[in-house]
Amino acid sequence: MKRNMLFTLAVTSLVACMLSVGAFGQEPPAPTFPQTLAIPLRGTTPEQAYQDSLAGTTLPMWSGTITSPLDNKPYNYTLLGRKYGTPGPNVEGNTPIPTYVIPVRIDLLDVDDKVVYSFDPSQPDMACTGSASSPVDLVKNSPLFNDLQFKWGGTNLGTTQYIDAQLRGEFWQLVQANPFPWHNKFQYNLSELQPVPVPSTKWNWNGKKDCSKYATVNFDWFDNYVQQTVIPNAKITTNQLALILTYNVLQGGAYGYHSGYSMNGNPVQIYGVSIFNSSTNYPSAPDIDVLAHELGEVMNNPLVSNANGNGTPAWGHIGQQRYCQTNFEVGDPLTPVQMPVINLNGFNYHPQELAFFAWFYRSANWGVNGWYSTNGSLVLDNQLCSKLPAVITSPSSGPVKKLFALYLVGFPPNTVVKLTFGGQMLGTLTTNGAGYVSGMFNVPDPSPTGAQKILATWNAGQAYSWFIVTQ
Repeated sequence: MKRNMLFTLAVTSLVACMLSVGAFGQEPPAPTFPQTLAIPLRGTTPEQAYQDSLAGTTLPMWSGTITSPLDNKPYNYTLLGRKYGTPGPNVEGNTPIPTYVIPVRIDLLDVDDKVVYSFDPSQPDMACTGSASSPVDLVKNSPLFNDLQFKWGGTNLGTTQYIDAQLRGEFWQLVQANPFPWHNKFQYNLSELQPVPVPSTKWNWNGKKDCSKYATVNFDWFDNYVQQTVIPNAKITTNQLALILTYNVLQGGAYGYHSGYSMNGNPVQIYGVSIFNSSTNYPSAPDIDVLAHELGEVMNNPLVSNANGNGTPAWGHIGQQRYCQTNFEVGDPLTPVQMPVINLNGFNYHPQELAFFAWFYRSANWGVNGWYSTNGSLVLDNQLCSKLPAVITSPSSGPVKKLFALYLVGFPPNTVVKLTFGGQMLGTLTTNGAGYVSGMFNVPDPSPTGAQKILATWNAGQAYSWFIVTQ
C-alpha cells in the first residue's frame, strides 16, 4: 500500500497513528483496524522462484495468465500447491504445503540489556484467551491446520482446512468440472521456541500486563532478525514455509506480513509473520483473524510481485486499502471482516473472510454460489480504482447503527458533497479550501449485509468507497 502525497494533515495523522513506532518506554498508538503488509520478493525474480519450484527446491506452485475484461490486459499469477484439474500425489488429491510454525518469544530489553517483559506464545494466558491452551496450541488445533466440513451458502465444499476451502471456493466451477480431487493443505509442524531479544531502541510497550497488553517492534529490525537469525536457527529449508508467530506483538504497527527472499543465489524462502491476538486494544482482530489473512495471501500470492506476477487491475476504497493497489492480496479487501465463528476443539475461532480470484480480475465468476468471497460479502466492482478524489472510512466494516468516520480527500474546494450509503441518504458535507472534510455517520438501519457503496456526488462528478455491513 502506498500513501498518497496529497493526504491532508488530518488524514496523514490518522494513518501515521496507525503505523508509527515511537521511542523506548512510550505507549504505542493502537491501530484502529488491522493493518497488514506484503513485502515484495527480494534477491530473486518471480521467474527464477517459479523455476525453483519446478526443481523441487522451494514450495510447490502453479501459474497461469488471465486477460481482465476490465482493461483487456494480461496478468500472470502464481499460487501455492497444485493446479485444479491435475492428478494429485494421493487418492485424496492433497498436495501438502510443509509448514513450520515458529513461535517467537519477544523479550523487551532495557538499556542494560535486561529483560523488561516477555510476550511468549508458547505459554497459556487463560485470563485473556479464554483457554488453558497456549496460543501455539490454539493455532495447531485451529481450522487453519485441521479438517472440518465447510458448507457455504448451502454448498458443501468438502471436509478440509479453511484456506483450502477458500482456494476451492474461488475456483469452484472449475474444480467441479474436473474428475480429479483437489486439495492443497498446510502440513503442520512445530519448530522450537525462538527468543528474540529486542534492543531498548527498537520496541514500544503500553506497560500493561493485563489483557490490554501489547507491544510493537521496529519493522526493519525485526524482519532482518527473522531472516538472519530466526529462520536459520529454526533450521527451516527453502522447500518449507516458515510461519513466525508472535503473541500480542506487532511489527512496526502491522499485525502481520508475508514475503519471500533469496540469499547468495539460494532458492527462494517463503515466509509469513502473524500476531495471535488477545489484547482488548484490538477487538477487531481476535485470535487467528490475522493468521488466516496471511496464510490466505501466502497461498494465493506467494511471490508478492506486481510487475511479473500476481498483479491485478487497480482496486481499492475497501477493507484496509483507503486508496488503490494492484496485487492479488485476498485478505486486504476484507480487513477486518470475519467469518462466522468456528467452534473447533473447544475454542471459538475467528478467521477473516477472504476474497476470491474473480473479484480481483473481474473475470468470469468461478466462485461457489456465484460469490466473490468466502462469506459472500463482496460485490463486483467494474471500475478501475481512482486515487483521488477519495472517500475514506474508518472503520470500513461493522453492523447497522455502527458509528464511523468518513473523510473526503482531494475533492473540489468549497463544494457541497451529497453522501449516500447503499442508496440511502447519509447527509451532506462541504469541503474546505483544500478540498478536504470529515464527518461522523451511523450505518443506516436497516442495511443489508455485505458490501454497500458509499457514494459521494457533487455538481461535477462522483467518488465512492465500500463499507462491509456485518451481522
